[in-house]
Amino acid sequence: MNVRSFTTAALFLMTLTVADRAQACSCAASPPQATSFANASLVFRGRVLHTTPAAGNSLVEVGFEASQIWKGPVDLLKSLRTANNSAACGVNFQVGQEYVIYVQDQSTSVVFLCDRLRAGSEIEDEARLLGAGITPASATLPDVIRHSRISGTWYNPARNGEGFIVDVLEGGRAVVTWFGYRPDDPQAQGWLTGVGQFTDDRLTVTQVSQPKGGGFGANYDPRAVQLIPWGSLTIDFSVNGSARVRWTSTLPGYGSGEISLQRLTRPPMVRPAL
Repeated sequence: MNVRSFTTAALFLMTLTVADRAQACSCAASPPQATSFANASLVFRGRVLHTTPAAGNSLVEVGFEASQIWKGPVDLLKSLRTANNSAACGVNFQVGQEYVIYVQDQSTSVVFLCDRLRAGSEIEDEARLLGAGITPASATLPDVIRHSRISGTWYNPARNGEGFIVDVLEGGRAVVTWFGYRPDDPQAQGWLTGVGQFTDDRLTVTQVSQPKGGGFGANYDPRAVQLIPWGSLTIDFSVNGSARVRWTSTLPGYGSGEISLQRLTRPPMVRPAL
């Protein structure tokens, strides 16, 4: 993070923690476009799909549908965060509008008023400065529709306390996390995860892993984490909002089987590109 980003971040945190003493956001003179590009970790053009309160309402999560990428790893669907008010240097993103955004630190994905950002009539001039860019390869695929129909949490009401999180990615893929319990100890929680590929409305995860080890809190040690090969699963999603998961495990006690699912929560509404 460069000095300008650090200064902006410090102002942001100070405003959030001392709200009654907050002052209007003040930014230094904007650097040249080339400098902003060199300092940024992500630069892309996208249309706002939703704005959702996050992190105790001090931040807003902003979902974008990216149409051009000039720098950094940006998928078709990209989420950023900003403060929920301009005094804390938050950006008032408008749903349906396009922006060219320079993200200083992709690890936090927080954007500020002081970061370089273009909207409205300034977008095309900014795009000409940046050049052709890259169009997300999945822009013509039904990923946005799948995200709207499928992403979220799923469960079986008869199996309360167990459930799935499905997160649709670009390129016809999705991450699945299954939260359940261990067959050798029904009181011990266990979870499974894997990345699968869609064929129509069927998601196939050929390599499901069972994470073990690591510890908790200050005792967490990433070197102790093991991804144990567990087996495979498929999920068939129906247009009526139901789903059915089938699995086959190579580990003792899990076996194979199937259960029906229904959607419990879903992301804010998104729409396919026109």
